[in-house]
Amino acid sequence: ASDLTMRVLTDIPSSSITIQTATASARPVEIVVFPAVFEGKLKGVIEIAKLGKFSPVQVDLLEELSSQLGVIFHFIKGQVFTENLLKEAQTLNEELQSQQEELESQQEELRQANEELEQKAEILDQQYQSINEKNRELEQLQTALEVRANELEMASKYKSEFLANMSHDLRTPLNSLLIFSELLMDNENEHLDEDELEYAKNIRLAGKALLTLIDDILDLSKIDRKSVV
Repeated sequence: ASDLTMRVLTDIPSSSITIQTATASARPVEIVVFPAVFEGKLKGVIEIAKLGKFSPVQVDLLEELSSQLGVIFHFIKGQVFTENLLKEAQTLNEELQSQQEELESQQEELRQANEELEQKAEILDQQYQSINEKNRELEQLQTALEVRANELEMASKYKSEFLANMSHDLRTPLNSLLIFSELLMDNENEHLDEDELEYAKNIRLAGKALLTLIDDILDLSKIDRKSVV
């Protein structure tokens, strides 16, 4: 429903759904349809059928589950998004490592070339002009390598800024999740049983784990940027 409220359906048509087991089937007496809501937004709809009528206690419990399931659905979606983000970050890290190795290989080749040029300069002084020309070519190549290094540093900076912005976008709903879970764990009205308190505890632990994962991604980004510089 547009107002995100629970609906108890009692007038079940005979042609409607049936509850089936391995040996029998029966038409439900009542069906409860309720939304899973998080921060006023619909995250899913749950439908439960019963052969008898739902008691007021059962209806109240389902209403309480509505917000809790909304938090869980929201957390699952956020976790999937974070895993995808981590995969993208790992891919970028591998690309940067490959480029760094290529740059180090080119620098090693330049070092060896300079050593060879110095040896030839000592032995073949008559080729002075030719060696000077080679040195100019090497300087141009070094300049091109420095430009490439600057481009790699800029790419690392953009990645760090992207991860920082994404971290902020993820932290906002995660902080809300932690606050809601802590409120549930306080159980001020003592309306939650031990299992429900354990669920709230698990949600809070999962939220903290996700925040730690975001911090690890940011730390990894900082390390990569330092290695490029």
